[in-house]
Amino acid sequence: MENHNDIKHLVQHYLNALHVYCFLRRFGWRKDHALAFARRWERVMHWFIY
Repeated sequence: MENHNDIKHLVQHYLNALHVYCFLRRFGWRKDHALAFARRWERVMHWFIY
């Protein structure tokens, strides 16, 4: 990683609500539970991530 922006983009990618949803699905969560969690995640974490 070259600088602060590279780290910022990496964090934004991995903490993105869609990425979290996909991780939960791979981890074995049901679709409706993973979607509900990802929606709450987006509401709570958006200010921090972006």
